[in-house]
Amino acid sequence: MARPEIDEILRDTELLSIVGAINIEWDEIEVALWRVFWDLLGGTWKHSYAIYYSQQNHRARREMIESLALVKLPPDGAKAKRLKALLGRVKRAATKRNEISHGVWSYVKTTAGPELWRVPLKKKEPKAGEVDGYSKADLKALRDQLTKLRDDLDGFYA
Repeated sequence: MARPEIDEILRDTELLSIVGAINIEWDEIEVALWRVFWDLLGGTWKHSYAIYYSQQNHRARREMIESLALVKLPPDGAKAKRLKALLGRVKRAATKRNEISHGVWSYVKTTAGPELWRVPLKKKEPKAGEVDGYSKADLKALRDQLTKLRDDLDGFYA
């Protein structure tokens, strides 16, 4: 038997759209990162694709870009600084995305009554009275942040 939270989510087309958009934007961020890698590496797209996607882990791919940038870009140059800032944003977004992707749906008590939130599974419990999770408004904000991040990554190699 499904949990009642799941039944509610499946009836909430707005929430389904938000969660779907988060996943699509993250996929596009991954592609944009590969294109940044390709831009730095040079050569054919096939070679850069084979190298970049030989890493199955997002963090490892991001670290490959950082390492390649160290040998390809002047460290004090504008492009290196811009890339470092972008990768910092990607890292922070990855944490949020992972908390959402690997969390659970749960009802959270709010001043307006119980609301359905995405709650990350963490080793540490939140402090008493604190809510650790993502409301629908938080999910919308993350979706918008990911869209902006994707656009900024696309602009890096343009």
